Amino acid sequence: MISGAMLIAVAYLLLSLGILLVERRRTREGGPDAVSVFITIFWLQCCVAGGAICAMLPFVDGTRPTGVQFIDNVFRAADFTSLMMVFALTAAFVVFFYVGCAIAQLAFGGVRAAPRAGRFEMIIHENRLWAVLVAGAVLTGASFWLLGDTMFLRYANLILLRSDDPHVTRNVLNSNAFVLTQAWGWLAVIPLFTIAKRRGFGPTWWLCLALAIAFALMGVSRRALFLPVLMSYLALALATQRWRIGYVVAAAGPMILWIAFGKDLISAIAYGGTVERALGVYESLPSALLRSSSDIGITVVESIGTISLIDVPPRWGMDHLLSLAQRFPEGLLGLDIDWPERMVRISTRVFVGENHQDVPPGLMGQMWLDFRVFGPVVWGLLFGLQVGLVQQFWTRTVKTVQSAVVFVIITFVIALPINSGSFDFSFGMDIIVLVLALYLCCSWRPLSDQFAGAAGSGVLVRSQ
Repeated sequence: MISGAMLIAVAYLLLSLGILLVERRRTREGGPDAVSVFITIFWLQCCVAGGAICAMLPFVDGTRPTGVQFIDNVFRAADFTSLMMVFALTAAFVVFFYVGCAIAQLAFGGVRAAPRAGRFEMIIHENRLWAVLVAGAVLTGASFWLLGDTMFLRYANLILLRSDDPHVTRNVLNSNAFVLTQAWGWLAVIPLFTIAKRRGFGPTWWLCLALAIAFALMGVSRRALFLPVLMSYLALALATQRWRIGYVVAAAGPMILWIAFGKDLISAIAYGGTVERALGVYESLPSALLRSSSDIGITVVESIGTISLIDVPPRWGMDHLLSLAQRFPEGLLGLDIDWPERMVRISTRVFVGENHQDVPPGLMGQMWLDFRVFGPVVWGLLFGLQVGLVQQFWTRTVKTVQSAVVFVIITFVIALPINSGSFDFSFGMDIIVLVLALYLCCSWRPLSDQFAGAAGSGVLVRSQ
């Protein structure tokens, strides 16, 4: 389809191997850390997916490569230059991200969480956490119950609600309940680890697992299940300070199948399709692999579309201020501000048309829109400084299951713009509630000298 796409796929492969070698050398002594979590998220969405996309493009029908309107529009407009620019921006981001982490280590390396020992432990207030999760379950359950007369109809309407289907009335209750489902699902990962560590896999743990699965189902999306699984793996890697590759191998098959067919299976529930039709949606194996990798690396697809189709003056970071500004109600304090048009609406109009859900410009695309060739410098340093600061606190935290899972969630919040290039999701109501819940349910305590030995071995586990 695109001449030279395989060469760029090889370049992505070499970049991926380079990242793995850097991480292997960097974490050889201390094990996985916050930097590893962030770079893993980036590696999956941008490097692995980007390479797979370029590798599959020559083997699909150029007029209808995936059957998805937005993705097909982008690939029909793409050329070697746009693919190469997205790869170059990706590679440059990686370089300056590591530079930002190094600067953070120099700048914040002297920070001490405790005046004497310089170490601290994380406390999970389980009663508060359970109160938050129960409140979330009640809100979600009440909204779900009002969506129909039968369980099947309620779930079908929930899927339609997520798709902004006009046949389902959107009100304050169901809109907020749906948006907050992600926050409850991420928070539910924490007690899965703390309960297992303190009490084993008893009735309470199974109750928590059932609650986490319920939140994943209420999310009615592939990421609602995939992200908690990925979080759990990374939290286990942080807590044990070991990459457990066997777990990755065991989960890879089911997760790939879920990514490939999950969206169509969910849609079949709401729109009256059949399982056979959902499983036969792909015309060929390359088309299936291209669409699956495009879904994982949607930020790469969006970025290719931005480079190929959008030509606007530099944005200079204006869109990120608009993402924050839209959190405030219109007319607040009597102000009536005529905000500039947000980039996500411009990109949506260009990619698929005006009357569609937001299609953002992608991470690499937004880098280019913001500062052109200097985009990776600014973005890489920005994220490197953030993750580097989190890393400094991680190095001074006792390595327990509760500290590991909380640090993974914090890093995921920082990494949210990778998926879109937009901070709209970072300032969303679900993330605001998630951060407030973490502040309410988690606390750090200076580690006294008498526990220093236990802290060094990472065996100190506490929750309240």
